[in-house]
Amino acid sequence: MDPADRTPATSPRPGGPARPLGRVAGAPLVVSPWAGATLVVVVLVVLRLLAGQVLAPLGALLLAASLVGVAVVGSVLAHEIAHAVVARRAGVAVERVTITAWGARVALDERALRPGTTALVALAGPAVSLVLGGLAWAAAAAAAPGGIARWSLLAVAVVNGATGAMNLLPAAPLDGGKVLAAAVWGATGDRVRGTVASAWGGRVLAVLVPLVLVVRPLLAGARPDLVVVVWAAIGAAFLWTAAGASLRAGRSARRVAALDLRRLAVPAVGVPADDALADLDALGDDVDVVLLDAGWEPVAVVDRAAAGRVPASLRATTPLGAVARALPAGCVVDARLAGADALRAVAEGAAASPVLVLVEDGAVLGLLHARDVVAALRPDAPTGPAGPPPPGA
Repeated sequence: MDPADRTPATSPRPGGPARPLGRVAGAPLVVSPWAGATLVVVVLVVLRLLAGQVLAPLGALLLAASLVGVAVVGSVLAHEIAHAVVARRAGVAVERVTITAWGARVALDERALRPGTTALVALAGPAVSLVLGGLAWAAAAAAAPGGIARWSLLAVAVVNGATGAMNLLPAAPLDGGKVLAAAVWGATGDRVRGTVASAWGGRVLAVLVPLVLVVRPLLAGARPDLVVVVWAAIGAAFLWTAAGASLRAGRSARRVAALDLRRLAVPAVGVPADDALADLDALGDDVDVVLLDAGWEPVAVVDRAAAGRVPASLRATTPLGAVARALPAGCVVDARLAGADALRAVAEGAAASPVLVLVEDGAVLGLLHARDVVAALRPDAPTGPAGPPPPGA
């Protein structure tokens, strides 16, 4: 029901870290320690419903409510498995299925998603929920009128029907929001614009929920049930928070898409590693120097401070390698990369060195500091013709 995410399975969740519990649809099934809270809440709500409709011993009512709770949790899992199965059939890798205190979610390799695939994967969950709701409704209609079985089946039918219908609403983080995002993405070619449209749909829905469930009945002279008020508040807060997260993700994606490593690099030139220190003096002080090996691969960066301490009488005979810092393997980044590809390359290179060499067609363009890339992606970083903050700022 929640949107697919890429949060690590070991990240903190309410109640502690999630834990693997087998595999479904080829992906790990991860369960939060607090997932049982959902089952308890469902059981208590259904028990209250049954007690008001059926005259039966408490033990029988509790057993029926427990079975309904298990059926509801199973239905939620089936909803997410449907997402996973359709994604796999469409060639999208499924990373995991997670059950939390707030429901369940499926994590996909979003890089492989396209507008049509996104919509199909999103619609699969509500479709399963509506089918399960229809089957439960049909079974309830065949059960004895007024009995525990009939009311229990009706509860399962209503929960699944409501889950399916609610998730079709065009608002993040619901499945319908993903369909809306996919439609806007397909129409404009802009994935971020789809994300933003879906997020604003979520905020509109967050406002409408309490208006429809609480304010409207009050204006009509009715007194909303306390349970309805509480769930309306929780639902509105959840939708508003999730929509805000989608908006922030959209803004972040905009910055990533506009990432231009050339604008962030400090000017540098590449020279043979066996050149003498005297050759450095001819380059001036406003450009960094990268040393190249016999195969013209970057191997070191000249330390200007160390070079400045070498006496003039020794500069002609001192090799540049004597005043340079070696570069580890994997710290070269292609300047032609842009957006997410550029960010991924910087992240991989930064694992080896905080200073990277930016090259294009084998030629050194400059030095790239990972901290400057991070600064350029911050929400308060300037945009437009002025570009991001200058390197080292």
